Amino acid sequence: MLCRRVVIAGALLSLTIAADGAPKSNPPEECPVPSSEREKILETLQNAPSCDQAVELFRACSGGASGDVEFGAVVVKNCEGGFLGRLTAQQKKVYDAEQRRCARKYANEQGTMYRSFEAHCGAEVAQKYARRFTGRAAGSPVRKSPAK
Repeated sequence: MLCRRVVIAGALLSLTIAADGAPKSNPPEECPVPSSEREKILETLQNAPSCDQAVELFRACSGGASGDVEFGAVVVKNCEGGFLGRLTAQQKKVYDAEQRRCARKYANEQGTMYRSFEAHCGAEVAQKYARRFTGRAAGSPVRKSPAK
């Protein structure tokens, strides 16, 4: 019985660790904006003070359907503002390849939930790079590049 509890606890702990080894923070339980206010959600994601906070809001506000593609694009742009200009040509090439992998991963799947999975995958790749290349702790604000 004790061994079973230890195994379950270990499994739960492993689920809270991101692929890059960083603990995932707990996203808000509910989206702070009503789901019917799409433009307000987009604005909230765009104005999130850090990449990590944008990703957390995205997780809380996503609907699990193709509408998440637009939310994910805003989050990726938010995150990229903190690191994209710092990447070498080779690093940018690798980053772009990782983003394309997210698209390929679900390309043969039908259904709107797979578009959502693709959007979340892209946001998580951008978050991983933001953490790696900004030299900031998770949740710390990143400087966004000026809008063009």
